[in-house]
This record gives sequence, C-alpha cells and structure tokens, in this order.
Amino acid sequence: MSPAEIQPITILAVPFPAQSHLNQLLHFSLILSSRNLPVHFAAPSSSIQQAQLRLHGWPSTSLGNIHFHELALLPPAPLPPSSPPHLSHALRLFDTPFLLLPSLSSLLHSLSLSSRRLIVLHDTFMSVAALEAASLPNAESYTFQCVSAFQALFELQPNLRPTTRANPIVAAQFDDWVPKPILESVKRLEHERPVEAGIIANSCRVLDGEFVDLLAEEYGSKKVFAVSPLHLIGPRVAAVSEKRHDCLVWLDKQPVASVVYLSFGSTTTMAGVQVEQLAIGLRRSGQRFIWVIREADEGAIGSESDSRTGGLPAGFKEEMEGFGMIMKGWAPQVDILAHPSTAAFVSHCGWNSIMESLSYGVPIIAWPMQIDQPRNAMVLTEYLKSGVMVREWDHRKEVVPAAKVEEVVRMVVVEEEGKEMRERAKKIGEEIQKAVAEGGSSMADLNAFVAHITRQG
Repeated sequence: MSPAEIQPITILAVPFPAQSHLNQLLHFSLILSSRNLPVHFAAPSSSIQQAQLRLHGWPSTSLGNIHFHELALLPPAPLPPSSPPHLSHALRLFDTPFLLLPSLSSLLHSLSLSSRRLIVLHDTFMSVAALEAASLPNAESYTFQCVSAFQALFELQPNLRPTTRANPIVAAQFDDWVPKPILESVKRLEHERPVEAGIIANSCRVLDGEFVDLLAEEYGSKKVFAVSPLHLIGPRVAAVSEKRHDCLVWLDKQPVASVVYLSFGSTTTMAGVQVEQLAIGLRRSGQRFIWVIREADEGAIGSESDSRTGGLPAGFKEEMEGFGMIMKGWAPQVDILAHPSTAAFVSHCGWNSIMESLSYGVPIIAWPMQIDQPRNAMVLTEYLKSGVMVREWDHRKEVVPAAKVEEVVRMVVVEEEGKEMRERAKKIGEEIQKAVAEGGSSMADLNAFVAHITRQG
C-alpha cells in the first residue's frame, strides 16, 4: 500500500450485541463519522442488521463515513446443564467476545496496515478487542461505558481507593441485582479487561459529575470523557416519514404537563397480576397516560412474570379510550418525553431512560427491576431528587397495589407535595441542555476526545 493510501486515522467500533449497548455505541459512532472521521462498525451479522435498521434519518455526512463489517462467529460450546433455560440466550451473548475473536483479529490487523493511527472503541464487555489491539504498534483503545459513572465505580470494586469505596452510592448493595450465572459471565470478561488509553463515559456532569471525577481519579493517567446524553448531541436526525406517530398526534391534543408515560424497557416482562394493579391505579389517579406494554426481547435477563395470572382488567382499553393510549412494541420514547404534554415517566430506570427523561425536565416514578436500575433509582430519588420510588428494592418481589400507584402518580403530576420535585427536574433539564450546547461540559468533552485522537504525532 502506497503512503498516499494510508489513512491518518481509522476508528473501529466494537459493540456488545445487546440492544441498549449496540444503540449507544452506534449513535456515538455516527456522531464521530459526522465529523468526517472514518468509522468501521464491527459486530456479528444479526447486530449489523439491527444497526443498519437504525440509520434512517441520519444525514449523508454521517452515513458516508461509516462502514459495517459482519464478524463471523466460531461454533459455541454447549452451555452447562445447570444453566437456567430462561437465561440461555443471555449467556450466549457473553460468549460472543470469544467466538468472534479470530475474525475481529483479522479486521484489526487489516485496518492497522492501512492507518497511521487505529482507534479502537469497544464496549466494556468487548475488551478482547483492546487485548488484541495491544499487539499493534499504531493502535490505542478506549472503553465505551454504557452505564453511569457511579455504576462503573461500583463494578470496579474492590479495586477502589478507600475514600471512593466508602461513598454511600458506590457502596450501596442490592441483593439479586443480577442473576448469578450472568454475574459469573461478566466477571469472566472482566478478567480479560486490559489497560485502555481512556474511557468514554455515558455520563453528563449535570447528573453524575461528582462520580465522573471519582472515576477519573481511580483511572489515574487514563483520560475520561463524559459525552452524554447522546440523543442531544450530533446532527439532527430527520423523521423516517412525514407522518407523525399516532401517539404524538394524540399528545398534541392533551393539556400541557398532563400525561403520564409508562415504559419498562426491553429486558423485562411484568407479571400479569402487577399489570392489573397498575392499570387500576392509573384509572383511579384520573391522569391521562401513554402505556407501552411489551414482552421482553429475546435475551432478557430479568422478568417479573411467574405462575400468577392477571393482566389488563376486562374493558380497560375501551374504558380508557381517548383518555389513555396502550401501545404494543416500539414507541418513540424521546419524542414522547420531549413533548410539552408529558408530565411524568413511570420507568424501570435504565440509565439511558433517566437521561432522556431528565434532559426534558420530566420527573420519574421509579420502578427498578434489575442490573444497574436499583442504584440508578437511588441516585434519581435521593441524590438528584427528581423522582419518587414506587417501591423499595427490598420489596421488589411484592405486588405494588393499585392504591400505591394512584398515590405516586397523583403526587408527581398534580399534588403540591410533588411541586419541588417537578421544579427540580425542570431545572436539571435546563442544565443538561446547556451541557450539550457549544461550550457545555458534554460538548467540550466530545470535542476534547476528537482533538485527542486526531492529535499530531
């Protein structure tokens, strides 16, 4: 290859093949490609297909510089007989880093030969990419963290300084926050974690700046860039079609700050008896609502479903018609939260959902179910004071009665008791909008990262 054909810089993004992880690193990759940086996005074929479905609406300035690579997978070994059947798909996902290593290694070496500097952006669970890149003289790797800075600190234990370890949010323990077989798989990947050049934190200093600073102190010489919330950064994504979603048209007709949005993510399925109590509580609250009800995606690692029966009360949909919407499957969550008619969000408290909600000043009714969600809910309610817990984690196996649902919905949306919380959420939203504007902290960190990887020498 002639010197004229050598790229000054090439970026290789390696996501973990779970939906929330894939979406965030894809969005960040498109932001970088919109800055005229060549990005190669490498994943198994199923993940590449998912990623390409999410490209609609992105401008040509982003799409022209991103290239997709399907990584072949080695045949998987059989799972241990003791593996819980409902976790089989999730456990397979955690084998992916090792199964795609040969094809990933080949791609890394090929890109290295055609670049002066090769930047490897890898998900926390895909550190095998950085280990492989460490043998290349022109490669440097950066971990893309999908969780908050405080969750990242918790996961670094016990390798923390005593003062950091003593922080009450970092130190908080939540029983059964993740199934034991999944935790064992995560620890197996953590043993493979290399020394990166830096960290891309899915954080905003308005929300968890104290913990971003602690993270930077723990990593020492490594650079930490807090670049979120990503949905507010980068070029504006156009609508896929001129026709607006039915739920947005319906929201247009509702009073300002009058609608409760309910969604529990793609990794949990709520028990039927709890759906029934939630529906009754909503009806009694007298508040308008949009409720997204969906089965957990394949590979979900948490569920409230069990042998108890139940579901929406008979006639509920018909009775609530015009006053509430029930949606199956996908919903335009960011657009719903950004709408002036939306008053509150009943959420499982995934970190991205919290950032999306608070970025538009929408307070949250916290209903954590698994993984980082109980810690996120703790920070939301006790640290940021922009939400209320519908049930404490110690009572997670109990059904939340309709009366409690009614109480918290009314408190957050209309009661005087929730006024300070509503004002606090609004103020945080205004600060987040400043953070992603030119000169704000998130935009400054993004600019600093781009300047760092494109530096001379």
